[in-house]
Amino acid sequence: MTVLEAVEASGTGTAFWKGAIKSAQQMLTSEENVIYALTTNAIIEPVNIPFGMKANNLKNKTTGVVVITSKRLIFCHSILGQSDSKQIDIANIQSIDDKVSILNMGTLRIVGITEVFIIDNNREQIDRTKVAIEQAMSLNRSTSVTTASNTLTPAKELEKLKKLLDSGAIDEMEYKQLKQNILNKL
Repeated sequence: MTVLEAVEASGTGTAFWKGAIKSAQQMLTSEENVIYALTTNAIIEPVNIPFGMKANNLKNKTTGVVVITSKRLIFCHSILGQSDSKQIDIANIQSIDDKVSILNMGTLRIVGITEVFIIDNNREQIDRTKVAIEQAMSLNRSTSVTTASNTLTPAKELEKLKKLLDSGAIDEMEYKQLKQNILNKL
């Protein structure tokens, strides 16, 4: 799935973020699968600021596209042809926290080793984003185990993948993509 397709599937709109979407797509490697993407407001700040201290500071918010892949969380924005991006490797995510206001708006805080991504959106998008990050983390853990041991046969990899599907850690579409990746290695 491309970044554009993922943003369209999220229903968050693409009209004003085409530059950011294009920049995010160009950042992807062939080993990455896009799990979820949305256009949203975000703040990127150093790890040492407590949750909520600057989250409502409008001058620190930037609008762009957040992309969750099998390897990274990427935030990309583009203004007048100038693009900027930040990323956190999925393996480096330390915690994920969320808050919801009474107006059904939410804030999702993703803590990496050196930076924090704070995403503002409606509760549904916050929930979807959180689930996608948790899926990426689950996939990343299973991939790192496979890479570390390097003794799993394709049959064992498919078996583990089926368990992830059955447990709800991944959805049917992700299962099919990952299954195809395993079968393509044969």
